[in-house]
Amino acid sequence: MELFPLCPLLFAPNLLFIPWDCLGSQINCYPYLLSRYQLSPYYFSRIFKQTTGKTPHHYVTSCRIEKAKKLLKTPGLSIAYISQTVGFHDQIHFSNTFRKIVGLTPKKYRDSL
Repeated sequence: MELFPLCPLLFAPNLLFIPWDCLGSQINCYPYLLSRYQLSPYYFSRIFKQTTGKTPHHYVTSCRIEKAKKLLKTPGLSIAYISQTVGFHDQIHFSNTFRKIVGLTPKKYRDSL
């Protein structure tokens, strides 16, 4: 798997890094974050949202969509490949999520570049 740079986030007094390989995977990285910082799910979610304004799930999804937007600038990459690369199980779910966040489908977004 391609190694992505870290996605930094200011978290309480510490600096929290969510590795891009976690964001790019199709597994839920929430358990990874809980175990890494040894926090209860409720406390982690509450502090995370206070810090970022987003839930952990929305934050990870936003990071995945931002990475997809960068990959869509490469014409040789298929949308199906991009959806898999950024961690979505299927292209339909990726397209629906992308449209919900960006306001355009991935194809229309690519065509507008």
